[in-house]
Amino acid sequence: MLFTREAIRIGQEEQLEHQPEAVRAGGDSRHIIGRKRATLQEIIGTLRPDEHVHIPSMGSWSMHDMLDFILEQTGPADVWFTSWTITERPMRLVVDLLERGVIRSCRALLSERVEAMNPAALQLTRGNLQVRLLKIHAKSIVVLNDAWGVTVGGGDAQGVRRRRTLRP
Repeated sequence: MLFTREAIRIGQEEQLEHQPEAVRAGGDSRHIIGRKRATLQEIIGTLRPDEHVHIPSMGSWSMHDMLDFILEQTGPADVWFTSWTITERPMRLVVDLLERGVIRSCRALLSERVEAMNPAALQLTRGNLQVRLLKIHAKSIVVLNDAWGVTVGGGDAQGVRRRRTLRP
């Protein structure tokens, strides 16, 4: 089970007298312009605690590449991910990382469209990790162990293409 109903707490919205107008995260922040054919090592380098890194992939790497890159630095960890699509190659990477103990446990939320679009990848997924299908169009990763908590939020590649078509 991905989570239990008891783990979800729904609270009443509190009206604070002095609500902040913005939320600021602690730590350093790096905004990096991605380059075509640049590796994640070249773009990000070594992960640092309490740091926020904002980068576009520029089509040079995928979320499964990012997962592998993160796990090389964090060591064995529990992994959660969401995706609107999955193919067999990335799932084979995840299964390999599970078999080698690099991923200790893995849970996934995938778009229900995966069942029709990539049945072989879904079968591989269901045979090796906990998965739920639902209406989702998000790509995200959470990597967690005793020393690290790393999150990755992916954007919409279609949105980038749409914006490019609007330019003269």
